[in-house]
Amino acid sequence: MKKILLLSCVIVLVSISTFSQRRLNRYGLYVDSESTFGVSVSSGLSYYFGDVERSWMFSKYSGTQTNFYLQAGLSYSFWPYARLKANIIYAKLSGARSSYSFKSGLFEPDFIIEAHPFGIGSPMDIYAFTGVGIALSNIDAYDIAYDYRRTLSFATPVIPLGLGYTYTFGSGFQLGADFSFRFATTDSQTSNLDGFPYTYNYTILRGEASRFVDIYYTFGVTVGYLWSF
Repeated sequence: MKKILLLSCVIVLVSISTFSQRRLNRYGLYVDSESTFGVSVSSGLSYYFGDVERSWMFSKYSGTQTNFYLQAGLSYSFWPYARLKANIIYAKLSGARSSYSFKSGLFEPDFIIEAHPFGIGSPMDIYAFTGVGIALSNIDAYDIAYDYRRTLSFATPVIPLGLGYTYTFGSGFQLGADFSFRFATTDSQTSNLDGFPYTYNYTILRGEASRFVDIYYTFGVTVGYLWSF
């Protein structure tokens, strides 16, 4: 978890540092660039990885962990190599093991900073991103061992981290794809992505508060529109 936080901080600091340099130079060494707005929608696969089932992609359990997500975003860039973005995500998550299973609908607002080393709108617009978000989950959990079903709602802070590629056509229309990890920052009985761990009948601890955080992945196709002013 510390490595994830460190990498996120590095991306943010590098972007802020280079933005600051651009502001110092914009009156002398470099030519001013236009500010840009962008809107985008994306959809694709969501994939759960956590305490309930720790199998990676393309395993025999992949079918129980693979679902879908939808995302809408609004971005603003005042510098050609970085931009700020606000997203709203809806995702379905699920997982199963021999004694426990869950399904959930997850709503996540987040704020992202993207680093674009080749420039926003360039043909080679490969970018990295990180930020902060909050996962609002409605979880339907079933303890198979005790034949016990429960529903619950959690708010879990998450850290998005990912890579993407966007191609911008001359009209401003954009087409791309991105892949992200979304790491939960807590895995306790009151804040997690899968309803696990928890205490059964007020006495029996099922699972445990773990340093192994819950994660969900997204991989999807993005369409959008970029305009400058």
